Amino acid sequence: MRGKRVLLHVEFQKRGESKLAERMWKYNVRATLQYDCPVWSCIIYLVEDSPIAQAELVQSRPDGRSIHHFEFEVICLWKLPTQELKEKGLIGLLPLLPLTREGRRREVVEEIITVLMPLEEEPQRNLLPITYALASLAFEHDEENLNWLYRRFAMIDDIIRETPAYKVLTKEAHEEGLQEGMERGIEQERQRGLELQRDLLLNVVKAHFPKLARLARKQGSVIYEAKVLNDLIVKVSSAPTVEEARRHLLAVDEGKEDM
Repeated sequence: MRGKRVLLHVEFQKRGESKLAERMWKYNVRATLQYDCPVWSCIIYLVEDSPIAQAELVQSRPDGRSIHHFEFEVICLWKLPTQELKEKGLIGLLPLLPLTREGRRREVVEEIITVLMPLEEEPQRNLLPITYALASLAFEHDEENLNWLYRRFAMIDDIIRETPAYKVLTKEAHEEGLQEGMERGIEQERQRGLELQRDLLLNVVKAHFPKLARLARKQGSVIYEAKVLNDLIVKVSSAPTVEEARRHLLAVDEGKEDM
């Protein structure tokens, strides 16, 4: 910029963030110290979906004098004229066009595809799946155009699947799905274990104190920790009288038992 070295720090945001200005300031300071040059910070909001952050952060002393005054750029894509972004002539900006002011149209998406399809270099071909993702945000609340978008990109699916960007995204989605599946499996096993312990508690009570069976079923149903259930089973099974067994069961509600 005018012969001077400047670092550009850009972030894309879909939803609002309460402490965004503070976070941008921290990143700016770290980058300034690391690279020893001015850092131009810019936040780009993709869709009109949440409150927009103030473009500055001011921290002051109790007497009102400023300690830190940090300003950053805020760009709301839906306010930006589509033609203005096109006139930049930068290939890397094309996927953003559907999110601009006049960009939520099929013609705009077709124009991007027409430009990107003949390109052979890897970074440029990676822009196809990015265009698909951002266009789906633009058509998020327009079912007709969203269905058209799915059909249109299905026609070039073989090309998109060969791009490194698509492979990275699908790998991450696959790994995330596996992680979610493992967590669901662990939780299901935990729930099965709790049900077995509840059944055991009920069977112990039926065998020793049948009059307390209904109370045991009720109290067991509100315990969600295996250790607590196990301790209760031990205490009830060793209770010498029905009254002491009842006291252990009622302590679940009262929170008096050290389980």
